[in-house]
Amino acid sequence: YVWSGAAVVTMGGESVVATNELATQATLLFSSVASATIAGVCYTFATFVMQSLDTLEPAEAIRAMQAINITIIGSATIALWFATVPISICAAALRGTPLSIISAIVYGVGAVFVTGLGNVPLNELADTNPTAPGAQEAWDKYYSRWNRWNIVRTLMFLAAAFGFVLEKGVIAERTTHTAHPRPWSGRCPLPPARAHKGTLCSSAPFVVSSRGAALSSGPHPSPNQSQREFSG
Repeated sequence: YVWSGAAVVTMGGESVVATNELATQATLLFSSVASATIAGVCYTFATFVMQSLDTLEPAEAIRAMQAINITIIGSATIALWFATVPISICAAALRGTPLSIISAIVYGVGAVFVTGLGNVPLNELADTNPTAPGAQEAWDKYYSRWNRWNIVRTLMFLAAAFGFVLEKGVIAERTTHTAHPRPWSGRCPLPPARAHKGTLCSSAPFVVSSRGAALSSGPHPSPNQSQREFSG
């Protein structure tokens, strides 16, 4: 058995907890980095890529966007985009906190539903003839609507990344405190009127070693006194 500061757990149970903790940290770390990366990709389109294309002639802007839509399908960005959905769900399931669950939902909605229902249908621009008379109107319609939905999912990805980072930070802080627990002074938490009746209470302070042994810094109690105090 080992003393954890709040409870006594078996070594076998501790190994299971450690494994779950490692899996939780790994999935949260991946979800944090991946959702922030995807948010960055969308942010570049929202802030300067689309504006740059809009400065071109409609025919050139349409050709450029058609090339982007074709190239991105087989890129690592799409693989990371959709791989983050199940991994963030695993992170939320392992962590089990409201913030982790909300972050996974927000990312999934942005990656699947906003993209699938908002941005992808607008890619009918790929079938537009850049030299057709209605190219200018087609591009203006595409630019305004696509950029609007892209801003929505960018904000969702940023919010999800922020949530995952917060959860990762909470676990890191808890792990640090667990790895370096404060020694127990042995002072009795009971009121003075009840201190003489309390368990593990003594006028002499003592600390608990890493192996759970009480190291007294004062006079040792008699055997009968020790038995009476520890039996309570």
